[in-house]
Amino acid sequence: MDYTAIKWILFVTLLLTVPAVLFLIQVVFFVPAIFFLAGIIGMVAKFSSGSLGELGAFIAFFGVHLLVFGSLYYGLSVLLAKLISAVPSPAVRATIVVSLVLGLGTLILMPVYGGGGHQPVKWGTLFSLLEPTYGPAVIPLVYVPSIAVVAVLLIRRHLKLRRTA
Repeated sequence: MDYTAIKWILFVTLLLTVPAVLFLIQVVFFVPAIFFLAGIIGMVAKFSSGSLGELGAFIAFFGVHLLVFGSLYYGLSVLLAKLISAVPSPAVRATIVVSLVLGLGTLILMPVYGGGGHQPVKWGTLFSLLEPTYGPAVIPLVYVPSIAVVAVLLIRRHLKLRRTA
């Protein structure tokens, strides 16, 4: 596993799992950027003429979240990728990356996500936060394609590098 693959794997994992603070006037959310992507998918699935403004708001929130926290996640993934790619053994590098991905992946099963306004923040897992609003199918609809796209791009890159080497 090379530097670029490590960097992008860690970046996408951070984007999909790490709860980040988002203030919406009187409401605060602790959610990953994927929350807004799930909202966009949920809105498109339940599309009606009255939900166009809400869909636009979710797209705007997703964009702002991506701009603010994307640079932080990218910088962290670059730093970690440099440290990990300095490890001489490919097996150890892969083990470190898999351990980080699995560790960050367990965050979606922990009560570290939530939101609240005038009341205290209600904490829960990512599933408990998304399912009541968007339905049980939204998590596979968001996570499976996201992970599949990254996997396909990394596999294509790996095969291209092997052909040129």
